[in-house]
Amino acid sequence: MVLSVIFYCLMVFAIANCKKNQPQSMKMACENYWMDLACPDKTSIQIVTASYGRDDYITCPHSHIMTDDCSAANSLSIVQGQCDGQQMCTVRASNSVFGDPCVNTYKFLKVAYVCEKNKGPSPPNKPSSKFTYVCEGQRGNIQCPANKYLKINGATYGRTDRTICPDPRIKTTKCSTDKPLSIIRDQCQGQQECIVSATNALYGDPCVSTYKYLTVNFDCTGNMHFISNP
Repeated sequence: MVLSVIFYCLMVFAIANCKKNQPQSMKMACENYWMDLACPDKTSIQIVTASYGRDDYITCPHSHIMTDDCSAANSLSIVQGQCDGQQMCTVRASNSVFGDPCVNTYKFLKVAYVCEKNKGPSPPNKPSSKFTYVCEGQRGNIQCPANKYLKINGATYGRTDRTICPDPRIKTTKCSTDKPLSIIRDQCQGQQECIVSATNALYGDPCVSTYKYLTVNFDCTGNMHFISNP
């Protein structure tokens, strides 16, 4: 019995240690730039670490650096939510996604991930949708690379998560309105770049006394003439 327990513990330790020692890929993106993560066929992304902020003065040098000791607490959960289980994923290093852990400091996003073998059949490859979050009372920029155009898939205003745009004024995480969808489609569809605002004046107030955020889900397509509103 004792030998069986010891053997089981050794096996658990070996499996955990093996996963820990998988080769990791490291990615870095300066503030307001996009980060692309990708894995080979029949594997998927598993995020190991993620940090949006600044921990040195050398990476992404800039004239606006007030501190080298800041990181958004929600960095890991946001990147995991967007990328875990995907073969390809795109994340933007911006305050609109992670909040601003150190005001007046130019930041960067660092991500470490591994590519794990899929346990079942590989899902069909498809473009990775992008998400931008804009905290209440702020404006955010959504944009595509050169010769690509915005296709707005969805947009909501409210709160369904505590880690995005963290604030003490959170009474509920079960409120959302899709009123922004038609407004943002009219404003941004087919553009290469677009500024969006997160305000009650535009979308109403789906949950009074709760600090909210705007969520925009979009793709970048190569031909603006193919874009049509559903």
